[in-house]
Amino acid sequence: MPTRQDTIDQMLAAIANMEMGLAGIIHAEADKIKVALEQRNPSTGLADMEDLLTVNKSVESMMRKVIMKEMLLNFQLEDVVELDKKGDDPEPTEIMVQPAIAEIAIAERRRLEAIVNPSGAFVIWESRHPSIATVAQNGDVDGVGIGIAEIVARTMNGLEAISNITVIDNEIEPELS
Repeated sequence: MPTRQDTIDQMLAAIANMEMGLAGIIHAEADKIKVALEQRNPSTGLADMEDLLTVNKSVESMMRKVIMKEMLLNFQLEDVVELDKKGDDPEPTEIMVQPAIAEIAIAERRRLEAIVNPSGAFVIWESRHPSIATVAQNGDVDGVGIGIAEIVARTMNGLEAISNITVIDNEIEPELS
């Protein structure tokens, strides 16, 4: 069974890997802008403004997502640092998440609650489908894309509980039969 320090080290490695992934995305977005500017009209020296605006909108959208993920990683890092300072938690024997099933809309937020026995044990939150829903370390779930996401609450000794979150697009009108 992994030790507390092993778990902290794994969490730090996961955060570092996500940071590297975000750096790659930022680099790719910069390349997208560079290519658009290099394809400008040589006779006028200007790129087609509509094309540049389209690229800009795409890059802006992706950068907003990167910034949101960066904020979540920062919160996770703060939680790991706090966990490292905390000392030993009581050994949990049971965990469950409430609600176990929920529905939210894109851009909506809902808080999940991890109920641990004995209370006071540290819980790590994770989304197995971050393109559908993300989760902060306080249990706040944000709808990102349409679908079903598993949100996992995990204790340091490996106990897990899952909440299935269905994310819907609240702007789509239902079809009439």
